[in-house]
Amino acid sequence: MNCYSCKKASTCPLLSALYEVSLDFSIKQCKNYEAVPQYEYRKIARHDELMHLIYDYFTGQVEGGFSDEQVVNVIKRELQKL
Repeated sequence: MNCYSCKKASTCPLLSALYEVSLDFSIKQCKNYEAVPQYEYRKIARHDELMHLIYDYFTGQVEGGFSDEQVVNVIKRELQKL
C-alpha cells in the first residue's frame, strides 16, 4: 500500500472504500507512514514539554525569568535532537 505517499489519497475512491468497510482502518498504521520524511514533524507533537515550552514562548507566558534568546536556544536544541 503506497497511500501514505500519494498526493491524491484524500480523494481516492479505493482508500475511501477501505476506510468505510473497516472499523479500525487507519493510514497511520501503514508500516511506512511514519518513515516518510514529510511526516517527521509529527515527532514534535509527541514531546509534551517541548510543545508546552513552544506554546508558552509564543503566548508570552514563559516563567522563571528566562530571556527570549535562552528559550529559543532550548527550543532549537531540543528540535535538533529529534
